[in-house]
Amino acid sequence: MRKFSLSVVGFIGVFTFSLAFGQLVWTPTTGSNVPPTAVAGGKESNNQAVYLCRGKVGTNLYPGKTRKEFNGCNVSSGGKEVAVNAYEVVTSQPSTYTWQATSGSQIPSNAVQGGQDNVGALMICRANWQGGVHMGYTRKEFNACNFSYGGVQQLVASYEVLIAPMPVVTPPVSANNNVALKKPASQSSSWSTTQGMASNANDGAVTGSWPGLNHTQNGPNEFWMVDLQGSFQISKISINNRTDCCNDRIVGATVQILNSKKDVVFKAPITSSGPLSEFTVPAGTVGSFVRVLNKPNDYLHMGEVQVLGTPAQEALPVVVTPIASVAANVALNKPSKQTSTYCEGTVCGAAGKANDGKIAQNWPDLNHTMDGPSEFWQVDLQGAFTISTIKIHNRGPEWDNCCTARIVGAKVEILDAAEKVVHTETVTKPILETDFVLPAGIVGNHVRIRNQPKQSLHMSEVEVIGIPAR
Repeated sequence: MRKFSLSVVGFIGVFTFSLAFGQLVWTPTTGSNVPPTAVAGGKESNNQAVYLCRGKVGTNLYPGKTRKEFNGCNVSSGGKEVAVNAYEVVTSQPSTYTWQATSGSQIPSNAVQGGQDNVGALMICRANWQGGVHMGYTRKEFNACNFSYGGVQQLVASYEVLIAPMPVVTPPVSANNNVALKKPASQSSSWSTTQGMASNANDGAVTGSWPGLNHTQNGPNEFWMVDLQGSFQISKISINNRTDCCNDRIVGATVQILNSKKDVVFKAPITSSGPLSEFTVPAGTVGSFVRVLNKPNDYLHMGEVQVLGTPAQEALPVVVTPIASVAANVALNKPSKQTSTYCEGTVCGAAGKANDGKIAQNWPDLNHTMDGPSEFWQVDLQGAFTISTIKIHNRGPEWDNCCTARIVGAKVEILDAAEKVVHTETVTKPILETDFVLPAGIVGNHVRIRNQPKQSLHMSEVEVIGIPAR
C-alpha cells in the first residue's frame, strides 16, 4: 500500500506524507511500473497522486513526477516535457524530511539534492499549477521551481523545496571564511625556481604586481590548484588579476571546483581582464580543490585566489540506470578491452576505467596501455546505436601535468557489428575534452580509439552519446 494521505489545508501542504523512519531510497524501474511503495509528493487537479522520480536526459539527471499513466518519469528538459522510460522513483523517505515554502532564489541550505546537470546540483521542489501540485527541480539561478506540465517547461516563482534536518555544527563557522588561505598550492610549472611560486596566489597578500604573483610558463595546459584539505560547501570564488602588465592573459581561463576524488563539480569561464573576477557558486556545491586552468599556450599569473566556504560533507553520488529511450551515454559500463595494460606495482590502468562514468583525469583513474606499435581501446555497445556525439576526456592536468599530448593523432573509429570501420575522426589537440559531433545517421556497435605507433593510450573517460538504431 502506498504511504500518503491528503488533507485540505494551506498552500502546497494540502498534500502530506505518512512515512516510516528510514533512508531516502531511489528504486530503478521502467515505464508504467510504479512500485506500490512509491512516495507521493504531489497530485493532479482531480487529486490523483503523482510520485517523486528522477530520470536522465543526456548526461543530466532531473527530478520529476510519475504515475502509471505517464509510462515514465516526466521531467523538464530543454523547455519541453520529456518522458524518460527508465528512471528511479523514491520508495522510502525519512519522516524528518519536510517541504518548506520559499520563492525565487531563496533556497534553504538544507535543501535535498535530487539530481545534477553540467552546472551543478539540482534540488527537489514542487509547485501549485492548474489545480495540482507538481514536482521538479530548482537552484538559485532559476529563481523558480522548474517542472513539466502539458508538454512544456513551467517556472513558478512561489514553491516548496524538500528539506532535510539542519545539521548541528559546533562552533558555528562563518560562511565568509577564506578556506584557501595558506593551504597547499601547486601549479603546472613556475616562472623560475625562486619566483612566481604557486603559494603567492593564496598567501593572503592581495596584490596585482610582480613579484607578488604566482606565474607559470606558457605550455598547453597551464594551471594553478589549491588543496583545501577537506570538503567545503563553497559559496564564492574571487580572483585578483595581475594589474602591472599582461592582464588579458587570464581571459579564457576556467575556474573549477573538484571534489575529493578530483571530479569537476563546478566550472565557469573567466571573461574579464579587469582587476577582480568573482564567481557565485550554486548552493550545495561541495569541493576539496579549486583549480584555475588557463587556455592553451598562455601564462597564468594571479595576485590572489580566495575561496569562501564552510566545512561540509560531500553529497552521496547520484546513481541511475542508463537511459536508452533518449540520447544517453550508451558506452557507460559496457564491456571494454585494450591491446595491453600498463601497471605500477599492483595498480593497473584497466580498460574499464575509461567508461566507468568517472571523469577524474588523474592516474590511476585512467585506462593506460603500453607503447606498442598499434595500441587501442575499444568498447562494445552491445547493440546498434545511432551515435550523435563522442566525447573523449583526456589525461591531466594533474600534479605533474603529465602526458596530455600523447593522444594527439589518435583515430576515433565507429565500427559496425562485424567490426568494420564506418566512420573515423582524429584527435588534433592535447586538450582536456574533445567533442566530436557526428553527421546524422551514423550507426555503430563498437567505438575504438587507436593511438599513433609507439604511444601509450590513456584516457579519463569516453562518452558515446546515442539512441537505439531503428
